[in-house]
Amino acid sequence: MRKKAAILLLCLAWCLTGCTANTEDPDLADIMDKMEVTDNTSEDNTPEENTSEEDTSGSEISGYPSLEGEETAYVKKTFSDVFNSIEQKENRLYYIGYPGCEWCQSMVAILNQAAMEAGKEIWYVPLRDEQGNQLYEMEDREAFVTYAEEHLETSDEGEPALYSPYVFVLRDGEIVSSHIGTLDDHILEEGMTLEQEEELLNIYRAMFEEVE
Repeated sequence: MRKKAAILLLCLAWCLTGCTANTEDPDLADIMDKMEVTDNTSEDNTPEENTSEEDTSGSEISGYPSLEGEETAYVKKTFSDVFNSIEQKENRLYYIGYPGCEWCQSMVAILNQAAMEAGKEIWYVPLRDEQGNQLYEMEDREAFVTYAEEHLETSDEGEPALYSPYVFVLRDGEIVSSHIGTLDDHILEEGMTLEQEEELLNIYRAMFEEVE
């Protein structure tokens, strides 16, 4: 177990990345304009106690208006389930995000459509609940970032960073494909055009084809 001081220092470093980028790095700026860095602290910069161990199982997904009243393929999971899938060499598609992420709100219905067409589940790891409470242990998040670092973007400090929404496919316990954010030309305030929705849908369709 890492010392509390080290964990708090890591939290502060991640929070400083925020949802804006260093203007000296235009590539990173383009990336971060289209996604949200996952939260690691509460509003008072104090990590929240994990509450996911007992209440994140099941098939319901809440906090996403575009999915209300719809049949969904989402099954709530935790980072522990991700690690188990890796160990058991399972073939799964995972989505990591949370209701407070506006980019996540833009894509959950599209991902759901792709899953329903494919007849497959989406294993959903929520990072925060509708009230903004953190739903993961910091050690688990760090372990996942270490495992997936080759498939992640980097922060201003050049360290691998987990951004939302993050969709990835595990096959035989290895990440074989992943998608971060939505689309390069998607402007959040303007919503997606029909052409953009179809483009993102086709990306997700192709990812489900990898879930054998």
